[in-house]
Amino acid sequence: LLSAVRRGAMRNKGFSQEPQMVGFNPGDVLANLDDVRMWPKVKSWINAEKELFRNRFNDSEDSEQGESVRENVAYSKAVSLGTVEAYDDFLKKYPYSPKAKRIRLLLNSLADDTAWKRAQKEGSLSAYKRYLLAFEDGLHIEEAKLKMQEIKSALERDEKSWSKALSCVENVSLSSSACDRIEKQMFCAETYRKSNMFRGKHDQEAVQALEQLRTELKNCQKNDKDKGSSSSDIEVIKEENSIDGVYRGRRGYYRVRRPYCLGIYNFEATISNGTIVFYSDGRRWSGTVSDSGYIHIDNSGVSPPTKYGVEISGHISNGELYSGYCGRGFFRLSKR
Repeated sequence: LLSAVRRGAMRNKGFSQEPQMVGFNPGDVLANLDDVRMWPKVKSWINAEKELFRNRFNDSEDSEQGESVRENVAYSKAVSLGTVEAYDDFLKKYPYSPKAKRIRLLLNSLADDTAWKRAQKEGSLSAYKRYLLAFEDGLHIEEAKLKMQEIKSALERDEKSWSKALSCVENVSLSSSACDRIEKQMFCAETYRKSNMFRGKHDQEAVQALEQLRTELKNCQKNDKDKGSSSSDIEVIKEENSIDGVYRGRRGYYRVRRPYCLGIYNFEATISNGTIVFYSDGRRWSGTVSDSGYIHIDNSGVSPPTKYGVEISGHISNGELYSGYCGRGFFRLSKR
């Protein structure tokens, strides 16, 4: 480096004068690099070169060139960082720069992407509306409109499902026994929840109703057992209508889109004293069955439990199965 500087300086002088800088000849350094006393001179020479550079661009006659260099450096830094703060800092320093237009475009694009990600994270109708109002010519206008339409359609389906569930509860036959009516009402609420993948607008109301109905069902079944009967005829009828026994079972999922989700699983189930037990897919399944044949199994009755949750409900002859991983399906038992 020093040799090149020396040759360049001598070339500029027509090789008629030895270049001198801060009291030493740079060319001498090449011959004395092993002499540590030369390094302070090297350092002072480098500092002098830096000062010369600064003075050059601070001179009034070169102020425009120096400003252009600083502007280019600031622009490169802002683009490299790519943050709101970096863009704002450049615009404050160079608001009328030809590069300011490009920086404003980058700043607007960054704000657009940030707002879009925020709307996606919230995923609500109001979130996408806020995005559209803030960015009328945004990069994600069409996507936002499509998402809003999907949400509106989902809300319409949800309201229809909820109305259907309410009608289902109201139309439960009064001629049925008290326990049977409660089980049918539970089935109505569970059907609503599953039809909306447990994310419906009224899901919390359905959950609260199910909790209350389960409590009522336990009390109802307890009262029926406490009453008992001394009539041999009733005992005979009850024995004939008992659901206890061994059953052939089939369950499966309607849309088999993921690995390990089958369309049909065959198994054998045993029902005894209101409890059902069967083995399927390497797991033990257990739950409750009412006297009228309504089943309830959730993830707490599956061993080992599934990672995404599972639930079985409805009548044993035509029940419903739901898995957080595989989706909706069916559950059916037929007595041997």
